Amino acid sequence: MSKSFDNIDEVHVALHGTGGPACARQHHRALSGQSIGWHDGEWLRRPAGSGRELCWFPEPVGAYDCYRGELPDPLLIKRAFPELSRVSARVSATRRDRVFSRMPMLIPPQAEGGMGGLRVEVRGTRNGERIVDVVGVAERVGQVAGAVSGCMAQAISVGEISRTGAFVAGEIALPNETIFGRVLACGVQVHSFVRA
Repeated sequence: MSKSFDNIDEVHVALHGTGGPACARQHHRALSGQSIGWHDGEWLRRPAGSGRELCWFPEPVGAYDCYRGELPDPLLIKRAFPELSRVSARVSATRRDRVFSRMPMLIPPQAEGGMGGLRVEVRGTRNGERIVDVVGVAERVGQVAGAVSGCMAQAISVGEISRTGAFVAGEIALPNETIFGRVLACGVQVHSFVRA
């Protein structure tokens, strides 16, 4: 996606849904801590569960209110794209989710989280014009996580990723187009929001 821009300076992600019990517990905790975001050269901390924004996900997920969350995404995105001036991450939540986020989970989560969504908004310039592109995925969260993990593992096993240590998907040093192509071949569909 970043290749369709001359340069990018903002990335904002929003998540809806969970992949299973551990993921549901993480979603619950994400609304009770402190969110972190990169804003014009400094890390800002704000209360998780604040900053409501209506985010549209591909159908059949649709629109959900999303709030700042205690998520690692801004740190990982900033590492993969150091030139960014703004990065944020949000999670969908109901009023009940936000009210009870500081308490232990009273109802055990379901074994499989069901349909979820990911929305990535990228802002930058192309041919001197300011543009915004939004892409999204609507699929079972566990299924998408498994497809991405499997494709990364395959890239490591066949030697396409030879360096050791920790790395972030999307880093320039990785074969991102090959990995992304494999994820799409697994049946994950990426939707692009088109302007009228």
